[in-house]
Amino acid sequence: MEEKTVLLRWLLDNCNAGRQKSPFATAVNLLPLEDLRTIREHLASDSMALPLKERAKVAIALLQAAADARNIKLKLRKKPK
Repeated sequence: MEEKTVLLRWLLDNCNAGRQKSPFATAVNLLPLEDLRTIREHLASDSMALPLKERAKVAIALLQAAADARNIKLKLRKKPK
């Protein structure tokens, strides 16, 4: 299995509080693998003791910070009807 797929599965299994599927999938597709590895290591070492909702907030904040550092927008743009 591709490593990005494994990282996405890990985020969904360990940090998804119900509404984070789209931001996680977007971040995994747009961010470089090195950033995703660093975020996963940080989450695995520091945040696993937090409740799931708090862990999800931390994960989203870390992904957004990594995206901001690379000038990447994680917001999903939907086509107008």
